[in-house]
Amino acid sequence: MAFPRFLIRYTRPYLLLLGGFILYSSYEQIGDSEAVVYRQSQTNIITAKRLVKSQVEAAYAKLFLLEAALKSSNENPNTKAFTEVSDSIVEFSPQYSAVLYSTDNQEKAYFPDGGIALQDTSKLHWHKLNTISERFYLSSLYQNTDKRWVFALKYVDPSVSKHLWLEFDLLHTTQQLRDLKTLNDGYIFVVDRDTGRLVFHPDPSRVGDTSVSYHGGISDKVTNGQQVGKHEYYYQGDYKVSVFDAENRMHWVYVSGTDRADIINNNYPLGLIAALIMSLLALSSGVYYLTDQLHRSLSRLNNVTNVGEFRDQIKRILNRFCYHNGIQLCLYDGMNHGIYTLDYHGNRRLALVDKSYPSRFDPSNPAKSQVLSQDDLVQKLKISRKNYSMPLFDGSDLMAVLYISYQTPPNKYVLNLIQSYAQTTLVNLRLRERLRHQDPVTQLENKTGLATHIARELGENERFVATVDIDNFSRINEIYGYPVGDLIIKQTANVLRDSFPKPMGICVARTGGDEFTLLFKAGSLSEAQKQLEHFKDELKNDWISMGDGNIKFTVSIGVTGLENNYHHTVAQIDKAMMQAKRLGKNRVCCAE
Repeated sequence: MAFPRFLIRYTRPYLLLLGGFILYSSYEQIGDSEAVVYRQSQTNIITAKRLVKSQVEAAYAKLFLLEAALKSSNENPNTKAFTEVSDSIVEFSPQYSAVLYSTDNQEKAYFPDGGIALQDTSKLHWHKLNTISERFYLSSLYQNTDKRWVFALKYVDPSVSKHLWLEFDLLHTTQQLRDLKTLNDGYIFVVDRDTGRLVFHPDPSRVGDTSVSYHGGISDKVTNGQQVGKHEYYYQGDYKVSVFDAENRMHWVYVSGTDRADIINNNYPLGLIAALIMSLLALSSGVYYLTDQLHRSLSRLNNVTNVGEFRDQIKRILNRFCYHNGIQLCLYDGMNHGIYTLDYHGNRRLALVDKSYPSRFDPSNPAKSQVLSQDDLVQKLKISRKNYSMPLFDGSDLMAVLYISYQTPPNKYVLNLIQSYAQTTLVNLRLRERLRHQDPVTQLENKTGLATHIARELGENERFVATVDIDNFSRINEIYGYPVGDLIIKQTANVLRDSFPKPMGICVARTGGDEFTLLFKAGSLSEAQKQLEHFKDELKNDWISMGDGNIKFTVSIGVTGLENNYHHTVAQIDKAMMQAKRLGKNRVCCAE
């Protein structure tokens, strides 16, 4: 079994299956990671609740101790005995910020020395802690006299007129929760339901702020009676996955979770492999698409009918698939060693005669990057010195060279493929032109080509047909020989081509041994006659030079307007030609 064929058949399905499997595995792993996040978040909440509860319950003993000191001081908190106990509790326990007291009849809270700690306690929310005793109450969050966020544990003994408070400093009470992490970036935060403010946040500066996340949906669920559950929400551009728990006597809500990006990053290696496989598939599909589009564009070269269309199609292809600064097509004629360019209408223009031009290129070497020297061709055609030259050969015969100027070099594979198609197309095009429309001696069109153009132009206004016949051509062949006769034919063809370029000259054809026929545009019959007179004068100044002198020759021309009836047009032009011969040749005659 051929290995390349095996690769072509099975590589893409294999990559597709592999990428699909890895994507599925990555998807499953993301689901597992979400389950891990929920379990870890629930564990963190349980741990946090126990830590906070242990700290609050540890304060019970402090309040019992304060009650005993208060009773021994006859319920006077301003005594030295009581203040010494309260000061020692605050001094040696950093989580406590102050000891306060209040009474049932007053809405103020006082320091042991009698100073006012809170001017109005009626705004606080108190929640009974039914643990070892029903005499303990926990307050909502508030700011103390130092503007620090605190909450208070209050002990109420019906037998004592004073209610003792132990004030907790949040920065010391809850910051131990910072170590409770979910995956890499997840954390836990705690919110006071009464105020909607943060009891705990990993960023200490956030403590006491209103919780945006809590009000982003969790508070609604808690208010509606859902004490425990999952919640997903957006916060500052991140998609959060979290668990919340509001089942506690403290009237707090514990929230723990992480970003979905953290979950995805936790699966980064597998996701990276999946992305790599899919990138390879995308790259493969992209290469296939580009190759397919390139082949489709190149296949349109088969539809061109002349060299002008060939040049235009090549330009369209290069414009679509290559970055370039300009394109120049140079045709080479091996018979006269001429380098030709094409104008906008497809007319050939001789740029340079250089017998050594084909030696610059190697038929076995594809398009190559080069820096052209400042030779006559570069200067005349203004070809960029930094370019790709793409030679087009018919076997070992150079047909044309495509110069592609660039700043960033085009893709070599694309250029080689374009060269292959262009070379084949140009060979076939030249062969078709020679067989169907082109006279092999003069490179003008033949009778078939002329008939095609006339059939297309029948019925159009301002169209004229002229026949040009070389005077005494048989005599010239007898005196100077057939090689000289061929030179005269070629010379006449060149002057005709230059005198009647497109679009004015619709068709210039050789229709006999020494006979040429023109189909051209003119405003009137008299204007057509003037154009032909100009051609006759140009030909008179372009003699054939021989070793012993110049060979002079003249032409007779008959011209008539193109009519709807082709055969009548031919009869009229024959009549005009006979008149020119009868009047002494070397003249232009119009059909009446």
